[in-house]
Amino acid sequence: MGCLKLSYHLSAEPRWRCVYNAAGGENDCAVYPNNGNIQTKTGLGDYSYSEDGAGPHALTGVQNTDGLIKVCEQEIEYNSFNKAV
Repeated sequence: MGCLKLSYHLSAEPRWRCVYNAAGGENDCAVYPNNGNIQTKTGLGDYSYSEDGAGPHALTGVQNTDGLIKVCEQEIEYNSFNKAV
């Protein structure tokens, strides 16, 4: 069985981190601003943080441009102690 050869590239500003597939497959890149959050990523698009009063590193949304994240509805019930049942 063969091995997959990958190469990595890091840049200074903005911080790009890319993985290049030497066999000609898709490249995977992400951009990180100075606070360390992911700003954008190949196949997923832009990331959102801090919406609705969440903290500065709390992920609150992903664009999901290529449909890589499966979207499923959840129904959660809580008991009188505000704990999920």
